[in-house]
Amino acid sequence: MCFLNRYDYEYIFINETRHPELLEASEFAYLLNSCGKTGNASIGIAIAMGDRNKSIIEAKEILKKYREKLEKSVDWILNQHKLHKLEFVQYFYGEDEIPEEIIGTICSSLLNSQLIDKTKPIFGYADKIGEDFYKVSSRATLDLINSGVNLAEVIKVALKLTNLDSLGGGHPPAAGTKIKKELIHEFLLNCNKIVKKQLSWKR
Repeated sequence: MCFLNRYDYEYIFINETRHPELLEASEFAYLLNSCGKTGNASIGIAIAMGDRNKSIIEAKEILKKYREKLEKSVDWILNQHKLHKLEFVQYFYGEDEIPEEIIGTICSSLLNSQLIDKTKPIFGYADKIGEDFYKVSSRATLDLINSGVNLAEVIKVALKLTNLDSLGGGHPPAAGTKIKKELIHEFLLNCNKIVKKQLSWKR
């Protein structure tokens, strides 16, 4: 069953009234995502297959800790002034605080908040465990997309300009790749140049 609100559709699972975390489709997806992002995919799979006993209890605790981690990470970025700005993009490095598994989620959380500049796409990067690479994620608002920004193209062209053969891409509002650590700043500068061109072409 779905209900039309002002902006979009809400999908309600009418048999999940006992568990608010599962009642609305986006919240259900968020809970499953929290399991996957924290190394508890088997619990998410069990819930998706119908377990409403032990697994849902464990998942609720995972979701609580996951939300606390996201909130802590966002606070760390803002309070420690970890968000840096170029002319057309902004970015942050997760350091020892933010693991690669949630770097994209943190980008989304920041951009969906009222706490940062929404006129620039945001890029986040985090250490890939055991590799000399950073995982890079990027996000852009709908207004930026309507103004000409396409992050999938930004990532692909920036990789080429940085002379990297890494795979990368995604969608206009969300894209990512992995970057050799010594090339991260060159890559970000190239992303800045491409976003500038995209915005100028649209105008």
